[in-house]
Amino acid sequence: MEIRTGSVPRAAFVSFAVGLVFTLSCAPRAATGNTQTSQPHLRVSVADVGRIPANSRVHTEFILENPTSVPLSITEVKGSCSCISFLYEERVGPRTSTNVSVELATGDTSRRLHETIAIQTDSRKTPLLFANITGEVMTEWTLTPQAISFGSVQWDNLSIAREVALDFVPIEPQQEEPTIKVREGPRSLLDIRVERDTAPDIQEGARRFVLVIQPRRGIPLGPFKTEVEIDASQSQSPRRRFLLPVTGEVRGPIQVSPRSLMIDGDGLNAGDILATFTITAEEGFPLNRLSVGTEDLTAPLGFEIKESENKNCRTVSVRATEGTMVRSETIVVRCKPDLVIHIPFVIL
Repeated sequence: MEIRTGSVPRAAFVSFAVGLVFTLSCAPRAATGNTQTSQPHLRVSVADVGRIPANSRVHTEFILENPTSVPLSITEVKGSCSCISFLYEERVGPRTSTNVSVELATGDTSRRLHETIAIQTDSRKTPLLFANITGEVMTEWTLTPQAISFGSVQWDNLSIAREVALDFVPIEPQQEEPTIKVREGPRSLLDIRVERDTAPDIQEGARRFVLVIQPRRGIPLGPFKTEVEIDASQSQSPRRRFLLPVTGEVRGPIQVSPRSLMIDGDGLNAGDILATFTITAEEGFPLNRLSVGTEDLTAPLGFEIKESENKNCRTVSVRATEGTMVRSETIVVRCKPDLVIHIPFVIL
């Protein structure tokens, strides 16, 4: 006994089926229900899997009967999409039957399901049998929108918020409440809270959760890009994970130049000036509370701030200290507790 498995892309299936158009036009239709025939046939040729969740796998099988007095060989099984795989015995004895097991990966979008399977045999009268899988793929979890942008916001007015709707539409009636877990990437630039919408404008039995997202107080000036990971789960439904890109730019009254520092690290000695940058403030904005440090407080770098003739400008020298072996660090310029600029610093 030989077991065969396999799956094929849709293009290969179409080519396979078109090449047998004449044969099909002469062959009887695949058996359905109680149809009786003396030739090899499928006991049932349509499997309706009903409503099934997206991002899942569905299993079904078709029974191939051989009522003849000679053995039957299954020479090939192909599906209408690469999402289908098979498991079957190659040979079917006289007056016996075999199962052609099928597994279908639903994908992650809602759609009407109608996939076709072609079973080719060495029978002279019924060389090709068709089976169909029908149903409906349902996306239980939907995130709208799938990305957000804050555009340009001022450092001292971060009250602007963006809302994201997370809808749960269960395939079957559900009693248990879904669980929503939210976490941001390593930079922690956002404040996020999850609220339950008690009157969602969606179908009966659905739940809607609203994510309210704001830039966090003290977010560094300049463009920002981060991701919010949303983990949605319910005991009777497949777990769903979303990644929500969040972008924007924070503007403020000070600027630094250049915005990043990259230097050659060969022959460094304590006290060497590694780099300099300037800090410029808008007219009338005080720089008397200016401080410069590193995100990692243990990083062995020193800083010297010098005033210039322009009261709205400062020059900062970055010096090596004993044990300066840092290769990558973030320099933090702070004028007020909530007014911060980050400068990437790399020693090659």
